[in-house]
Amino acid sequence: MTAEPDPTVFEESHFRVFHCLDVDVPGYLIVAAKDAPEDWGGLDRRQQARLGVVVGRLVEALKAVVAPERVYVCSFGESSPGLHLHLFPRYRWMTADAAADGRTPPIDGPALLSRIRRERACAPRAWADAAGIADVVRRVRERLADTADALPPD
Repeated sequence: MTAEPDPTVFEESHFRVFHCLDVDVPGYLIVAAKDAPEDWGGLDRRQQARLGVVVGRLVEALKAVVAPERVYVCSFGESSPGLHLHLFPRYRWMTADAAADGRTPPIDGPALLSRIRRERACAPRAWADAAGIADVVRRVRERLADTADALPPD
């Protein structure tokens, strides 16, 4: 029996980073605060600063590993309790329909994220079978472990 891939990208005393388990988008990461404060204001100043460093390094790693056009960093807190951030890579294919029609309207990021989440929803563990997601998790982990890109100690 083959072990199921581990979605965890990074973990430390205050935060856990894992690949989104219910949306089939390679590189869609969730950064969750372990103490589960309601929002950023529930973190102390050191944790706030650390979260900024963690998110910055993750965005850099995603850009290097999956080459999205942009990485959205969002915090909504509407359907799941506790502070968690969505690091959502926006790929060219997500906006290709507008480009194919010759339209170049400004992209509505929140609407795009919601649409892709609906269209690419999957069973909570089906991500492990999705094309390339386990490989992306491995490559982001490796990028963060590389001494040049490693996160400084917590």
